[in-house]
Amino acid sequence: MPRRPTALNDFVGQHRVIAELRDIITGARSRGVVVPSLCLVGPSGAGKTMLAQAIAREWSATPPGATPSNLKRIFGGRGIAATLVSTLAKLEYGDILFIDETHAVDRKDQELLYAALDDHKTFALRPNGSLDRSTTISIAEFTLVAATTEPGGLAKALRTRLHSIVLDPYKPRELKEIAERIAAGRGIDMTAQAARHLAERSQQTPRSLEKLLEMLALTVPTTTRVTQSVMRDYLDRRGIDEHGFDPLQRQLIDLLSHTRGHTANLTVITAKLGVDKNYIRADVEPLLIERKLIDIGPTGRTLTASGIELAAAMKRKEAAEEPADTQEEEVL
Repeated sequence: MPRRPTALNDFVGQHRVIAELRDIITGARSRGVVVPSLCLVGPSGAGKTMLAQAIAREWSATPPGATPSNLKRIFGGRGIAATLVSTLAKLEYGDILFIDETHAVDRKDQELLYAALDDHKTFALRPNGSLDRSTTISIAEFTLVAATTEPGGLAKALRTRLHSIVLDPYKPRELKEIAERIAAGRGIDMTAQAARHLAERSQQTPRSLEKLLEMLALTVPTTTRVTQSVMRDYLDRRGIDEHGFDPLQRQLIDLLSHTRGHTANLTVITAKLGVDKNYIRADVEPLLIERKLIDIGPTGRTLTASGIELAAAMKRKEAAEEPADTQEEEVL
């Protein structure tokens, strides 16, 4: 059984998204046109890269497991104009250009995609690798697949040229099945109850499951059958609680619980948690936002009513687990 999906029908979950993509690809093929350009929107680790690979395989009829030669991948970031133009110039008709983290691309570099999509042209490159904006060259008609966690980071002119596909949250049973697939691919003997427990305490993305199982494979002997009890002990040691939160997420909830209804700005949060703003935005906050535990406003972050309730429950649990002698000392 494959550890990762290699084609659209291999995906667990995302049924609506898969059906829509299959209709788009089938329609493009029947009309003799390239696949329309897309924007895949979803949290980190939800499977956007694998979807782009599956789109390329489906379009080119590449055998499952083989690397689709029609897929060209660029990582979004600043100062990628030369890489972008060089890649555009090499595209063949119907190729898929996948740009990961498209929101991280400079707005000026995003503009290069307008002419590429509308007029099938791009700038020439000088021998030193810089752009010659006075000279344009023709390029093949292609499909842009932009992946992003922050669609607002795309220039409106680019965003409106793309068909937006928003990924759905994974259901617990889907996460359980994904966990079982990954475990089988890694040779981990895991019970259904252990897979369910992992799914319930994960960050609700296939990547989070894979990362947890990768470390499990290193720390648990290959002869050990991973039961629910083994899984629970492993996750406890990793600092993953029953809600699936890691230590930094719990610290953020606790920090916001002390603001007494006021917001905490990101500068204060980074100082208290000891990690940078980008990590907080990309790795700490998304799950808390998805579960409607924190709100982000113009002046900072604050707990929602559900977040306040959860913070109180976490404090009660922590107090109940505290050794009795420590509690007595505090009273004194």
